[in-house]
Amino acid sequence: MEETNPIENANLTPTERALFEFMRLHPGRVLSRRELLDAVSPDSPSGERIVDVHIAGLRRKLGDSGVRTAWGVGYFFQASQAAA
Repeated sequence: MEETNPIENANLTPTERALFEFMRLHPGRVLSRRELLDAVSPDSPSGERIVDVHIAGLRRKLGDSGVRTAWGVGYFFQASQAAA
């Protein structure tokens, strides 16, 4: 069975979509705020904490999408056990 993409019907901003897709490319790998910001918006004048705002938006719009927090470090994507 083909894995469904939870962002297809979500009303994500371009940055939220890019963050989610980048994290899905690196499942299980803890990514720092700096790594995430550099991956989706390397020229952004915003500080690293803007990533927290985008992650909050993802969680609000997607619910339990697999985005997890590594406290004090950053975020990671945990693939669904059902898809395994």
